[in-house]
Amino acid sequence: MKKQLAATAYAFLLCTSTVVEVPAAKATIQIPKIVCSTVNPDTATASGPRIQHITVDGNPVSVLLPPQYGTSMRKYPVLYLLYGAESDVDSFLIRTNLITVTSAFPDNQQFIVVTPSGGLTGFYVDWKDGSHNYETEIINRVIPAIDARFRTLADKGHRAVAGVSMGGFGAAHYGVKHPDLFGAIGTLSGGDNNQASDEAVVIIGATVEQRECADGLAAGQYDPFGMFGDPVLDAGRWRAANPVANASQLRGMDIYLTAGNGSPCDADDAQTLVTNPGEGVLELGVGQTTLDLHVALRFAGVQHIYDAKPCGIHTYKYFTPEVTTYVNRLARLFSS
Repeated sequence: MKKQLAATAYAFLLCTSTVVEVPAAKATIQIPKIVCSTVNPDTATASGPRIQHITVDGNPVSVLLPPQYGTSMRKYPVLYLLYGAESDVDSFLIRTNLITVTSAFPDNQQFIVVTPSGGLTGFYVDWKDGSHNYETEIINRVIPAIDARFRTLADKGHRAVAGVSMGGFGAAHYGVKHPDLFGAIGTLSGGDNNQASDEAVVIIGATVEQRECADGLAAGQYDPFGMFGDPVLDAGRWRAANPVANASQLRGMDIYLTAGNGSPCDADDAQTLVTNPGEGVLELGVGQTTLDLHVALRFAGVQHIYDAKPCGIHTYKYFTPEVTTYVNRLARLFSS
């Protein structure tokens, strides 16, 4: 997530004037003001011999194929890799070392990497107000399209889902809601507990940003609680989508959780936090929600790996090694 959602989280924790309050059923909910002119989503397009761009129902999907895909007759496992807020389907290919790292795997450890669209800040779910249906699109349309078009091993044991930031939430959410489809999940600096107070305000901010900055609506033309509904009146819907509240559903999967704690690891991080302190606040928040999921999994007796980092902020500087660690783990898992 970038400046606008980072500012939302920072303002929430400091109770500054960048939010306005509106009454909900039993609580006062802070609705952030989003300045769309300051939103700078990724727009660059990746290219290369391993990269294909397809559309499914008019929505973009990027596909990274194994180096030997064109000459091999093998079928390959698939990783669905979900980007974070204000990124896009090519962000992993451009802003991380995903291409280089996976190029080094032997063919028996290779897999296809698919990144579908989750909107600007859509959180990969079907919205309560009906304006967006990312989950239905990915689960019911993108996955079958990938299995039909490419040589995939189209079973749960050879299909994984992972993501960073809002994509980490999406990955954990899909694991909970669709345990029949995925054998492995990875949440990398993911907001894994949508009912945590600071994460909830980020999600409401994401709703505002998606509707105003991507969909082109003005305040008053949409429901700021349109993603999951009113946090009080629709608490059941928020809970049903919450990986922490439904951690037992992840039983039997290979689960990897990691996050930093928002503190700087070096002088460059410290300087980043001077100009954009929200990047520390966001990582502190997702670090806590990752811990929440770890505790819930332990309580449910679900085996998993919890890899908490001693520092790190919410930027691609740290997303990149998280992705590197996860794809290396997945290469070993898929070849075992």
